[in-house]
Order: sequence, then C-alpha cells, then structure tokens
Amino acid sequence: MILSSECKSPERLKLLLVLTVADIRAVGPNVWNGWKAALLRELYHRAVEVMSGGLTVEGRDLRVATAQAAARRLLRDFSEEEFTTFAARGYPFYWLSFDPETHARHARLMREAAASGAPLTVGKTRRSTAIGDRDHPLHRRSRGPLLAHRRGAGDQRANIVDARIMTMSNGMALDTFWVQDLAGRPFDRPDKLARLA
Repeated sequence: MILSSECKSPERLKLLLVLTVADIRAVGPNVWNGWKAALLRELYHRAVEVMSGGLTVEGRDLRVATAQAAARRLLRDFSEEEFTTFAARGYPFYWLSFDPETHARHARLMREAAASGAPLTVGKTRRSTAIGDRDHPLHRRSRGPLLAHRRGAGDQRANIVDARIMTMSNGMALDTFWVQDLAGRPFDRPDKLARLA
C-alpha cells in the first residue's frame, strides 16, 4: 500500500494511477472492467482527499454534483421535476460508480418503469443491460427475476464480465450487466440482444 507520505504529490498519485491501469490492462484483454475502474477511481479520489488534509464529505459531494450535472446535460428530454426525482433516487455511491451515458440510460429506464407500472423493466444497449426491478418483498428475499436474467445470459452463450447491483432510494433494484460473447466480443447483434432481454 502506497501511503500519501510516500507518494508526496497529487501529480505522482496521478502517474501511479495511470501505471496501475496500464499494468492491469496489460495482463489480458478481458481483465480490465468497469468495476475495477470504479474501485481505482474511488481509491484515487480518497487518496487525494487525504493528501489535501483529510477525508471530506464536501469532496465527495462535489464529485456527485459534477456527475449529476453531466447526466443532466444528456437528459434534455427530462423536465426539471423529472430530473430532480431521478437525481434524488441515487445514493452517492451510485453517482460515483457510472459514467454520464449510463446515468442517462438508467434515468430513461426508471422513467419507463414508472410509466408502465411493470414489475420488471429491461433496457439494453451495445454496452450494457440494465434491469429495473420494483422492490417487491418477494424480490427482496429471492431476487428471483434478476437471478433468472443472469442465468439467461448463460443460455445465450454469453459471459457477464461486470455487474453492478444498486438499490435506489425509492426501493428499485437496479442491476447493470456488461455482457460479452464467449469469444470476448461485444454482445451487440440485435437478435442476441432481443433474446437476452
């Protein structure tokens, strides 16, 4: 573990971050994933906070506000009320775990789920599959629909290479999966995506 006293400056910390990412990616094409990126990003920001005088909630809150502003720019079709509702559903870890494009896809998925009233809503893109599940007591205990979806990926000859499981403040379980075919390529053919959904 590198201590801030050994690293000495934020610039050296940035270089250490770049070196760590390059090292992990050099291991093989399927080793780097979004989960590792989120962990390193959080570690980097926490280390910067320590180097600048301690852990602060303000630093985290600034990063959350920046993530929300980036998502807002992509959600021009959302009214202020719709966006405020969406923003309030995500805990800080949610906002710090995804890129703005994923936040925007999640916002649209949640809006669709609210409008349809369906117990399970699935959204898919070339990059990821997200599932919004109303947090029904049965689902809280068994996570049945979400586990069935995970098993379904195996039925489609796909590998789930990354997954992030979040519970939103309104009780919705939001599970995001990154899926590849068995050769490590994007799972992006429309017929495959349709079967997966």
